[in-house]
Amino acid sequence: MFERTENEVASDYIKKGIKPELEVWHNKKYLKTDDFISNATLYFGIGVNELHREEPIKINWAPYEVVNPLIYHDINIDESLRKYSILPGQLYSKGFHHNNCGGKCIKGGQAHFKNLFMKDEKSFIELMEQEIVISDYIRYTKQPAIKSGKCKDYMYKDVWEFVSTGEKSAKIQHIIDTHSYTKNWRFGKNRHGEDIKKPFTFMKTKSLYELKEQPMQYDIFDFSGCGCFIEFDTAAG
Repeated sequence: MFERTENEVASDYIKKGIKPELEVWHNKKYLKTDDFISNATLYFGIGVNELHREEPIKINWAPYEVVNPLIYHDINIDESLRKYSILPGQLYSKGFHHNNCGGKCIKGGQAHFKNLFMKDEKSFIELMEQEIVISDYIRYTKQPAIKSGKCKDYMYKDVWEFVSTGEKSAKIQHIIDTHSYTKNWRFGKNRHGEDIKKPFTFMKTKSLYELKEQPMQYDIFDFSGCGCFIEFDTAAG
């Protein structure tokens, strides 16, 4: 909502030569040339279980050539990692299905976030608090006076600062401390013209707060996961 996506960072680097704020190299000695941007061939580590991502990736990264070796070649990933002395991502050893975004995958399912709660409670709580604050902010901005511009948005600055840096103003801390994760807040209409009462949530069917309060009432197979590099507005770049 407020942060730049990994797709945008990668696009700026490859297409515009803009280096990310944090640049860390591993096994740089295997680069064939220091100039790997000119006429680059882009390799993606998606397998046959993510075939739905192949075509959108190619479209998003045109005119660069895109190659997905794990789809078309029989590659033993563990052997390849050992050959080049590459350690597997740490999240795999913690039971996650992918090593992206520090476990804070916005497309994760109930099982994913239950695992995050068990393995990294601090990160889980951070996301849960963001969920609470964003839900309250969405409710706040639905007010007619705010939507019409007649009344100033007095929450935006505090919410932006909190989501971007984690800093909690007195206003944000009050929201977190006094929230009641109720389902009777109204968030507009759905496609059937019915009131939308479910607060903003990282999951489709249950809030992180509800998952925390009832950790056993979750779908053990709902890991979902990364769908990044699919929907990307190239016109904005």
